[in-house]
Amino acid sequence: YYPSERKLLKSEILIRNTMRLVSAIGLVHRTKNRLLQEWKTSRSSVAGQVVKTPEEDKEALEARAWIEAQALVTHSMGLRSEEEIWTASKSSKDLVTAQNKLEVLIRTRLEGTPLAYITKHQEFWGLDFMVNGSVLIPRPCSETVIETAVNLYSEMFCLSHESMSVMDIGTGSGCLLISFIKEINSRSTNTGTISGVGLDVCPNALAVAKENADRHGVSKDCQLLAGDFRKPIFGFTNEEARKYIPENGFDFVLCNPPYISTKEMESLPYSVKAFEPYGALFGDDELGLAPYSQIATRLLHDNVLKKGSGKAVLEIGMNQGPFVRRIFTETGFRFLAAVKDLSHIERCLVFALD
Repeated sequence: YYPSERKLLKSEILIRNTMRLVSAIGLVHRTKNRLLQEWKTSRSSVAGQVVKTPEEDKEALEARAWIEAQALVTHSMGLRSEEEIWTASKSSKDLVTAQNKLEVLIRTRLEGTPLAYITKHQEFWGLDFMVNGSVLIPRPCSETVIETAVNLYSEMFCLSHESMSVMDIGTGSGCLLISFIKEINSRSTNTGTISGVGLDVCPNALAVAKENADRHGVSKDCQLLAGDFRKPIFGFTNEEARKYIPENGFDFVLCNPPYISTKEMESLPYSVKAFEPYGALFGDDELGLAPYSQIATRLLHDNVLKKGSGKAVLEIGMNQGPFVRRIFTETGFRFLAAVKDLSHIERCLVFALD
């Protein structure tokens, strides 16, 4: 080769190698390895606290790193799903831009920010929810509330034309209310109307819930309102209460209250206690039970739950079952059922009013 041709050949090889280096698949593998190395070697640092998988459980740690790497690369490349990584066609310029963005995302993740807050997405009940730091990140264990409510609906509403009302107290992202309404609407036999109300004390959380309601096409079926379960009739005026609360009460009340106790606070992963909203996590007492007493009072004295047929479906923390049952039964409720999540932990209680 002439010198100029050798120079051109070297340039072509360099470009080809660079493209291989920053390819989408390569980004995923390198990101996974980067996360794994930080998690394994920085157990006492913030990066080491991001994932609490036991050190000996290497397979679980690798699986977590692979899932998170795909999510981060997908977000950095502006793709709609992880599947698109393997078919993405990007120019070298686009891939370099994605790589630079990815580096920022990796650092943010290793500093403790939850993955869902970085990507602004979290799956729940098979649906994609937008989330940010104003709302609690939906957890798989909370799907137990939806599963329980859907099973109760099937028992209670035998006729497909019957209407149903539901309130979600502390709606946050709206995942409980929206998933429940979406599930009922998806049933081809259901022709009745659904009336839903989601309450939250945080305006920013309500904005997230409204965006999710629009995204999933249930805005016409629910109202998302400012309301505080610590206040009589949720802080509504009498006129507002008559407008938003059915005369005979709701058929369903769903609630995932802030139930983490002050004793458990220190044992939480850094990415939870440092980033997720305090008011959505902590029950403000040693056992995390204060919200249940306040909710029981609201449901009873403000005529929120329909007497006789209405069902209150509440998420609870680990080992809180006996205490929450006592609070509600002493308030005047009838205990109906306790439901375990997929980890065989008692996660959901059902009550009714006679």
